[in-house]
Amino acid sequence: MKFNKETDYAIRMTLFCAKHHSKILSGIEIIEECKIPTSLGKSILTKLTSYKILESVKGINGGFKYTHPRKSISLFFVIEKFETLEINTCIDEKESCTYRHGECVVCEKMGFLKNIIIDQLKGIFIETLIEEQQQKYNN
Repeated sequence: MKFNKETDYAIRMTLFCAKHHSKILSGIEIIEECKIPTSLGKSILTKLTSYKILESVKGINGGFKYTHPRKSISLFFVIEKFETLEINTCIDEKESCTYRHGECVVCEKMGFLKNIIIDQLKGIFIETLIEEQQQKYNN
């Protein structure tokens, strides 16, 4: 399983905005601070807003802000907006399996692993990542 760049950038942008909780940040500030290509950054900001992860503030002093309690948003919540968490198609679509229609030990183990990954991602909150980042890098 490999996440695409857009997902990586969306996580970085979410963390940056959450770190400055409720403060209005310009799109350019977020993009530059997170070291993301401008056009892709703007697209991701639009998506983060449409997914209600960030709030868009209109006007001269507008921008984006993170208004959720930091403990309420998990890493999974952000990732699932940008990725399809699929290890093997036959786990979710048994009819696509040409071997035993998803009823083999490989499918069972892959399904088990997928659930572990999802559970772990659901247990990692934005708040925890911010705290760990501050401890590790003093910022």
